[in-house]
Amino acid sequence: SRGKSRSAGALRGIMWGAPIGLGFGILGLGLAEDCVACTDEPSDAEVVGLFTLSGVIWGAGIGAIIGRERWERFQLATRASLLLRPEARSIAIVVRR
Repeated sequence: SRGKSRSAGALRGIMWGAPIGLGFGILGLGLAEDCVACTDEPSDAEVVGLFTLSGVIWGAGIGAIIGRERWERFQLATRASLLLRPEARSIAIVVRR
């Protein structure tokens, strides 16, 4: 492990938050009732946009708090191995430095 990255966590949170916010925005449009007497009601596009932006902001915040751990691959040197020789009916443990 190379530690946690807050910026990578925020980016991952944005990748999760945007579609979730978009889904809630579309779901909210389907469940909302039309107001006949309302004059300053936001448009459907504004509602979906605000929900998506809200998802992005929440996702970035939560992702930055949690962080994302960075991993690096490396090879360990072989120290001990098991050598099987069926033709000689022998088992050996080989130690290398």
